[in-house]
Amino acid sequence: MGGCAFLIHGSLIAGVAPCALDRPSLFGRLFGKSTRTHVTAENVPAQATQEIPVGDLGKKLRNSFRKFLKNRFREPWAATKTIFSYIDMSHNTYVRADGANNGQSAKWYVQINFTGCSGMAEVSAELASHWASIWFAEQRDGIIRESLAPFGFEANSEKDKWIEDLRFLPIGNLGYAQFLSPAKVADLKNQTSRFEIDCSIRETFSESELESFLGDLDSKYATLFNDGKCRCQLCSPDLDDEQIARSLSKYLR
Repeated sequence: MGGCAFLIHGSLIAGVAPCALDRPSLFGRLFGKSTRTHVTAENVPAQATQEIPVGDLGKKLRNSFRKFLKNRFREPWAATKTIFSYIDMSHNTYVRADGANNGQSAKWYVQINFTGCSGMAEVSAELASHWASIWFAEQRDGIIRESLAPFGFEANSEKDKWIEDLRFLPIGNLGYAQFLSPAKVADLKNQTSRFEIDCSIRETFSESELESFLGDLDSKYATLFNDGKCRCQLCSPDLDDEQIARSLSKYLR
């Protein structure tokens, strides 16, 4: 399925958090069977993977995230509008823990997951995770007070470094292109462009059109990222997105 997730790292609050679910076996997934283990902050069972029913936590976080984006994007760019509908239908919330072995405590996290739509929307998923990381950084105290603490989750200061290195460029009604680091370009097979777009957009181009489009992005906008900054609407609200769209108008659908 692919996709991308923003994680809020932390721990469970003793006596507040709900019961944990062992990751069900294949039989359990087929027939809806699972086992429950009571969880406290001091004594987390050692399981390979654990999961907690989220109750209304997912709804609270989703509403908070949507409100944040609505307030920040009073006049959304054409590229930004294409991501709104994707976010509305693409994300789910989980509370999970990586396995605890040899008596070590499990590492719990709230996972806000954005689906890659079977590989068709990987760039959109990474952009949504990028926005979620900004939302949490700016609204952290309120999110903890209104959503996480009542649920029984205590967030810590741990961050996922990779998400801070994401960079994006608005490309009109095609959405956003992701600017790739040299290391990521090298890791991708047959990747020559410094930009990547969703496969759902790739499929609207012929092979020659796609090569020309990515080549234009490279020649016109790769140097825009020399300062290491992202050009999405959250990070660069003063960017002239319409000028970029005009420069790419022959490709826009």
